[in-house]
Parts: sequence; C-alpha cells; structure tokens
Amino acid sequence: ATQFEKSIPKGLRNSTLASLGGVMRSRGMTPQAILAALLEDNRLRCDPPLSDAEVIGVARSISRYAPAGSEILSASYEDEVQAERKNLKFRTGRQIASEAPPTIPWIVPPFVASGAITEIDGKVKVAGKTTFVTHFVQSVLDGSPFLGQPTTKTKVVYLTEQPIVSFRAAMERAGLLGRRDFTVLLWADTMGTPWPSVAEATIEKCKRNGARLLVVDTLAQFAGLVGDTENNAGDALKALRPLQRAAAEGIAVVIVRHERKAGGQVGDSGRGSSAFAGAADVVISLRRPEGNQPRNVRQIQSVSRFDDPGDLLIELTDHGYRSLVLLR
Repeated sequence: ATQFEKSIPKGLRNSTLASLGGVMRSRGMTPQAILAALLEDNRLRCDPPLSDAEVIGVARSISRYAPAGSEILSASYEDEVQAERKNLKFRTGRQIASEAPPTIPWIVPPFVASGAITEIDGKVKVAGKTTFVTHFVQSVLDGSPFLGQPTTKTKVVYLTEQPIVSFRAAMERAGLLGRRDFTVLLWADTMGTPWPSVAEATIEKCKRNGARLLVVDTLAQFAGLVGDTENNAGDALKALRPLQRAAAEGIAVVIVRHERKAGGQVGDSGRGSSAFAGAADVVISLRRPEGNQPRNVRQIQSVSRFDDPGDLLIELTDHGYRSLVLLR
C-alpha cells in the first residue's frame, strides 16, 4: 500500500470493502470489475487479507443493486439477468405431482420437514428455545422418537450465537457432547464474514456432511440484524434468502428468533418484521404456560402450511421432553 492507501485493519475489512464496492456500483461499474477491484484492495490493503470467498460474497451482495441514478442496467449485468431467466423452470401440475413426494418428508413431525423452513420463537432466556431445539436434535441424530413421534435420522449442522462455554453446557444437557454427526459453528468465529458468505459455506458443509437439518440460533445475530433492520421487511427477506435456497435443495431449516416484549399471537410474536414468519412453513411459539405450572413445563403453539399440529403442553424430564396433553 502507498501512503495514499491506508491499510484496513481487522474488524473494518468487511465494512470498508462493502463501502468501496457500493461506491463503485453507484458509478455504474460491472459486477466483474467490482470483484476484481475488491480482490486487489483486499490483497494490498487488508491486514490480514480476507479469504477470496469472503470478498466474493461482499462483491455479490453489492452487485445485486442497480447503479444509482440509472434505471438502465449495464450491458454485462443485463446479460447476466437474461442468462438467469433462461434457467427458470416452470412446472405443470402433473410435473409437480411426479416430482414432489406424495407425503410430507418429516424430520421431526409435525414441526420440521425436509425442504421447509421452521421458525421457533420464545422469550429471551425464559422460553428455553435452545434447550428444546438441542433435545429434538439429539432425537434426530439417533432417529429416536420425539414427543411420541418418529423422527428421520440425519446429521445436523448447528449455528449458535452462544459462546462455547454456555453452548457446551446446553450440549451436555441434551447428550450431544462427543458426537461426530453434530457440527457446530459459533457466531464468534464468523465475525467479519458477511452473512451470505457464512450461509453459503454452511449449506456446502451440510452437503458434504450429508446433514439434512440446519439450525440457525438465532437468525438475527448471524444475519447482523440490529436496531431497525430487524423490523425492515427488505432486510428480513434478504437474511432469509440463502436459507430459502437451502430449503430448495432439500435441507430442513430451523431458524430460532426472540419473541418481542409484548408477545402476541403465534405467527406474530417474533421480534421484528412479519416477513420472517411469512416466509416460514411452520411457526412455533414456545412459552411458559399461564397458571400454576411447574417450571419445566412449556406450551407449544404453532401454525403450519401443512396439517394443523395443535397446541401442546410438554414437560422436560431427565429423559428428554414428553407430551402432557393436546390442547386442541
């Protein structure tokens, strides 16, 4: 770097490259030119340099936007759009009948299915979301029943916002320690990497491992949704897009979200934009029930694009969760 090119320190590399890319895009530069420039800046100025995959992720994200002040896309970008359109696959009802499975490919019936997105909402540190999820993950890894229903055995990839010390404790409670079929990515190990790049690497990890279940706990933390961005439908859909691609490739996706302080009805209680719930196939609300109930009892309310699973009271025992009663 010259005296006019200050080095970009760790912690500012991603945001600085994104800012530079945004300026280039606003001036009408093509995605290919932006990528080439960012790769060069990364090599010369970032200390230490990011991986090429991370820079590619930044360039892809920036290049999705049309150049500022112009409604006419560059010829190169228009060619890319036309190429993508040629790959669009329209299906008839008969083709869908032959391509889609006649029965729902449940992983954890009636909550989690292959090729579908499940959202689990609950109060911060009160509802027991991670405890619930890690316990059904343990059942999936073994192919053993969960809440009296058979599960489909598969490996699991789990993204957690928790530090390693507290998540180790959660894993120990759920019987996940020492397993080779359970892969974890800590949020602390993704700092400085844009969410699309993290998601892309995670999907590839699922494919390599043969994992048909992916858990993101919590989505807001990994997607960097802070402040008003969590309330913005555009930002919410942008965060969900790579997970929708995972679902399209047959992976069962579970996203964990915090419930808003005011609570609300299932499907509307999650913190932030309603676009999250709108994109999910199954939405679960996990809460402590009203009345004089033991601390280890939870109420599950859910809405689904599949069959209505009903509301449940469940109890956490030394042997995992058990269903107490179907409320409706």
